[in-house]
Amino acid sequence: MKYDLSIIIPTKDRGEIFYQTLKSVLSSVININSEIIIINDSTSLINIDHSWLNVKVYKNKGKGVASARNRGASKASSDILLFLDDDILINEMTIKRLLKHFETDPNNIYLPDWEYPENLNLYLLKKQFGRFIIKNNLNCLRGWMNINSWCNNETIEIPHGASFCLLIHKSKFYSIGGYNEHFPYAGAEDFDFCERLKKTGTRFFVDNLMLVYHNEADRTMLENWLERKKRDSYTKKTAFTLGYAQFQLRYSYLPSFILNTIYNCKFVLFIIIRLIPNISIFDKIYAKIVHLLTAAYIYTGYKKM
Repeated sequence: MKYDLSIIIPTKDRGEIFYQTLKSVLSSVININSEIIIINDSTSLINIDHSWLNVKVYKNKGKGVASARNRGASKASSDILLFLDDDILINEMTIKRLLKHFETDPNNIYLPDWEYPENLNLYLLKKQFGRFIIKNNLNCLRGWMNINSWCNNETIEIPHGASFCLLIHKSKFYSIGGYNEHFPYAGAEDFDFCERLKKTGTRFFVDNLMLVYHNEADRTMLENWLERKKRDSYTKKTAFTLGYAQFQLRYSYLPSFILNTIYNCKFVLFIIIRLIPNISIFDKIYAKIVHLLTAAYIYTGYKKM
């Protein structure tokens, strides 16, 4: 069967988070002739209702998100591909508006805005690390992209895109070779993909009238957040080896020694952090320790992995 839209969702061990994303997609495409392609990058099984005839599951066996997206594209029957992360809650209005942008301006990429769901923000306010996330605007796209000239209810141009909710024509996807599978983890593979798109004249925009929710409820603990920063740093080292000089990190002897020592003795800082009372007046002390740990994990990811 020929579909008008192929939605590709790579996933790995996200459990209920993934199923919430899938439910949001299913409710958003009732009036759209579409297929949903799930690429399971884990050994665990994904249970799908057999009545969902437009949902297909393929295994990828731990080859990484870039490989999973490429495999999803190879299975798509539509000429229009929508790559969606497994923790994004989407709605029908956003999908239809993405398709409208594609119809009127197919050469460029339009992304929706994203933010954490309200219930997740309320939960984070009760936790020290949660308040750190909110204080640093890490619960919204604006904070992650570090854009100061952010204007609500407008379409703004951004330096490069991201694949959390990216709509593209299949021919354009293959014209640049898809995602580079040298990247073992999520992170800089997005940057590389969008840099190659920019060479074809593609520009990137965020339409603030489109909003999706980034449901990272399972990734708001300090320890797994730090591990993610370490993996991100490794992908940036990979990007540097592929010729992206802006991702080079230089460390002289003394900073290397300090950061290596912090990482090797991180259990001491974790003990100190757990002893800090969960009261907002201590948040600055807590944040300083988190920044130290973050620097040490980034160093380790870049130098040791």
